[in-house]
Amino acid sequence: MKQRPTSYFLIAIAGSLASCATNMSPQTDELLNTTFIKQQFGPSAYPDITFGSRCSTPPKLSVVVEEDRKGPRSLSGFPPVGVTFEEISASMQRYFVDALKQSKVETMPTGGTLVRVRVQDMSMTTGWGPAAGSTTLAIDVPAWDHTATYMGEEVSGTIPRGIAYSMHMAVLKFLADPQVLRRLQCREK
Repeated sequence: MKQRPTSYFLIAIAGSLASCATNMSPQTDELLNTTFIKQQFGPSAYPDITFGSRCSTPPKLSVVVEEDRKGPRSLSGFPPVGVTFEEISASMQRYFVDALKQSKVETMPTGGTLVRVRVQDMSMTTGWGPAAGSTTLAIDVPAWDHTATYMGEEVSGTIPRGIAYSMHMAVLKFLADPQVLRRLQCREK
């Protein structure tokens, strides 16, 4: 049997490239902003929490994204893509606060009602067609005795958009939660 060094070389190159995931955190960070999201989703991108509110003094929230995992997280096999936990958590911290402000929820860096956010899971489905992103946020508001997970899913044309859109959809689900709305709008049980 004749050996083919060129074939082995190509297999080795393909294998090494497949093991290196492209970090999508920077591209996702660029897209995960309220201006871009409003352009994509239109006027319904952010709910107006003050509509129907009974608050004379609305609650102020202090958002903290907690992340103890380090390094990369692979999101899909082919093409190999991933995110870096530290970078995606920083993006989520900034975006969550901005999304609350767009929904007319008051925020403050410290001293408000603490909202702990953690990116519990994130995944992508890719292939020859659109990219489908899925993000699950674990959110804990100790003062309200409220702990829940919110999963956002969205299909888009690119991987970074799929990640950004799914993160946005998870934040919207938090804002639409009846228990959260009740607290944000100062309504009785």
